[in-house]
Amino acid sequence: RLEELNRRRDQCLVELEKFKTVKRYKEECERLEKEERALSQTIADIERDEDTMQQHSRALIEAMTDKVNALFDMVAFKFVEKTIEGGEKDICEPYVNGQPYSVANNASRFKARLDIVNTLQRATGIRVPVFCDESESVTKLPSCDCQTIFLRVVEGVIPLQVNGKIQ
Repeated sequence: RLEELNRRRDQCLVELEKFKTVKRYKEECERLEKEERALSQTIADIERDEDTMQQHSRALIEAMTDKVNALFDMVAFKFVEKTIEGGEKDICEPYVNGQPYSVANNASRFKARLDIVNTLQRATGIRVPVFCDESESVTKLPSCDCQTIFLRVVEGVIPLQVNGKIQ
C-alpha cells in the first residue's frame, strides 16, 4: 500500500511540475507578447520619423533645384531620380530644352555649355576667356560676357607655331 501511495505521489508531483512549467511558459509568452507590442510601437515611431525626414529631404532638394535652375537661361538640372525599386537616387544631370544633355543635339549641347559658363561667371564675378569648339552646328551663337575664342578648321591655313621657352 505504501508503495502505491508513493507512486501516486510521484505521479502527482510530475503532474504538478507540468502545471508549473505550463504556467511559466504562459507567463513567458505574455511577457514576450508585451515586449512585441512595445517593439512594434517603436518600429512604427521610427518609420514615421523616417518618412518625415524623407519628406523634409525631398522639400529641401526641390527648393535647391528651383534655386539652381533659376540661375540658368537654357539649362536645368535634375538632382534626384526614381529607382526601379521605388526609392530615390542622387544624381546631377543637366537638361537642355527638356532633354537630357547626353541625348541633345550638338547645337543644343554647345549652347548649354556656354549657358553654364555664363552662369558660373555671373555667380563668381570672374570673367575668363572661353575656348569654343564644335560650334559648326550652331546657326545663331549665344552671347557671352567674356572673350570668346572659336576654334574652327580652315583649309589652307599654315599651322600655328610657337617658338620660345616656357618658364
